[in-house]
Amino acid sequence: MKTKNLLAIVVLLMTVVQGFSQQRVMDSLQKRLAAAKTDTARIDLLIELAVAHLYTQPDTATWFCSLAIEAARKIKDYRREALALNRRGGAQFVKGNLADALKHWQTSLRIAQQINDVSLIARNWGNIGSIYSEIGSYDISLIYKTKSLHMFEAIGHQERICMQLNNIGGTYNYLKKYDSAEFFFNRALPIAQEHSKYLLPTIYSNLAEIALAKQQYAQAAAYHTQSLQLAQQLGNKREQSISYRIGASIDLATGLVNSARKKAMLAIQAAKEAQSKLELYRAYEVMSKVLFAARDYLQAYQAIDSAILYKDSVQSQTTKNALQIFEYERKQGEIALLKAQQAAEVASKERQQQWIVSVGLLGMVSLSVFSFFIYRSHKKEQRSAALLRQKNADLIHTQEQLQKKNNDITASIQYASRIQQAMLPPTERIAKVLPEHFIFFCPRDIVSGDFYWFSEQDDKCIIVAADCTGHGVPGALMSMIGSELLNQIINVQNITSPDIILQKLHSGISEALHQQESANRDGMDVALCTVDLHNRTLEYAGAMNPLYYVQNGVFHEIKADKRPIGGLPKNNAECRFQKHRILLTETPTTFYICSDGYQDQFGGKKGQKFMVKNFKNLLHEIANLPMEMQQQHLSKTFNQWKGNEPQVDDVLVIGFRI
Repeated sequence: MKTKNLLAIVVLLMTVVQGFSQQRVMDSLQKRLAAAKTDTARIDLLIELAVAHLYTQPDTATWFCSLAIEAARKIKDYRREALALNRRGGAQFVKGNLADALKHWQTSLRIAQQINDVSLIARNWGNIGSIYSEIGSYDISLIYKTKSLHMFEAIGHQERICMQLNNIGGTYNYLKKYDSAEFFFNRALPIAQEHSKYLLPTIYSNLAEIALAKQQYAQAAAYHTQSLQLAQQLGNKREQSISYRIGASIDLATGLVNSARKKAMLAIQAAKEAQSKLELYRAYEVMSKVLFAARDYLQAYQAIDSAILYKDSVQSQTTKNALQIFEYERKQGEIALLKAQQAAEVASKERQQQWIVSVGLLGMVSLSVFSFFIYRSHKKEQRSAALLRQKNADLIHTQEQLQKKNNDITASIQYASRIQQAMLPPTERIAKVLPEHFIFFCPRDIVSGDFYWFSEQDDKCIIVAADCTGHGVPGALMSMIGSELLNQIINVQNITSPDIILQKLHSGISEALHQQESANRDGMDVALCTVDLHNRTLEYAGAMNPLYYVQNGVFHEIKADKRPIGGLPKNNAECRFQKHRILLTETPTTFYICSDGYQDQFGGKKGQKFMVKNFKNLLHEIANLPMEMQQQHLSKTFNQWKGNEPQVDDVLVIGFRI
């Protein structure tokens, strides 16, 4: 009891000290406001007072913003008007009035765009992204937040860069894309340590939540401790509630039920002081889980009732806000459309009047000149019209026949594409064995000469990237032959050694196409990996296609044998392939196998090939990113390089991390 009393006294003293400190700041600002001699100084102080009251008294903050907006409009100071509108939107956001917040932020955005205030434009983009995150439209939220981040990066505003990195990470966390979320949080952390210390508790809480989701409990506990200490130093009750709640979840996951119960109670108390319904719902939800684990079922059900009460309140308000937002945007769209229609009607009438006058004058001048020629050519036109109608009819008939044949061919190829897609291994099956992987597959035509293949045999898995001769329909036929042969060699004959698989594949292609008796030289280039997760090894063999991998930050290349699969070997020698073995260390290693379509693509400013060197440098640069982000980066770079150039070949890049 003595310890609890002492703790309560310390907390009370801290609250009193913080209250006195905050009041001194308010008094100082109000004295400066009374002494302000210029309109601009008065407006700046009104905005400062609004910011000071934002998280404690949002209604008071709204009132100060209204005074600042009115004063700025009187002196036509558009930048300060837009800034005050932005702060008023923030006050409405804190209150949970999302529709009003959106209205003020969009108005602020329009003014900022008119005066070209890049920083304020970026701030409003980020704020609007937060609105969409709150109503669950995460894809739209990411678009706004990413746009804001890029603008702040362009002007070097470190504090705002940090905030948007953290916000983007939070959206990925909601989407349960934990690697991407962690990537953005880790980017934000060093910036916050130098420029934005008030964001540190939030970032550490977010990192703790990610570590908890990944079952990295020691790391999660360390992040939780840092977050809680910083939140207490700042006197931020909402962040304290979040930190206590995450701490309770960590303790519950590690079996420390009593400790979890204490932290859940502290989370509830802090959420009440912060007047945050959302955090109260989350805190009671965690408390119910803790009480169930403690077998205190009566209180657990009471906690569930409280959680449901706050959840219903939050969801009801969120639904209402979402409807208000969509209704507001619909009305804005209707207003914009009406204005555009009115402008178009005015312009149309003006053009009609000008056209009538011009045509009238031109007609009067031209009538006398051309009347004779019209009469003389009339008979000639009658004779040629009949002949032209017949030619047009013949041409239309021919076009219809060609269009029908083209439609039939296209439909057949599209059906073939569905068959080819069905033969490719589902990514879900690959993810069960290699959870960190991506496949960037971009056929040049409807069907592809590139294909990938995957199988599991005992404790091993085999993954293949193949590039068949040609592309389109011929390449697709070769890919189906290759896929079926791999199935026979690996799944039926149970062969897993990559060099023997390639040797058997070569023989199978040669026999299937009767290459010993005919002049056919078709085949494929292949990179094949056998991963032994039990013995922590990877074996590779390649026919023309190499293996790239990054281990301990160093880029490695294992060159393939300079012979394809299929065709006749020189001097009738037996076709053999070299096997390479790589030990998988404790440090994660990222591997890449691919066709040559990416590096052979023409584009850039001079219309040149992308080249092998640039492709390898690109892989090295992105190797430490989450796999899904690597795929996005490869796709974006490829499309930017290609530009308006046609795609020259099928493209296949497979990456996986072990």
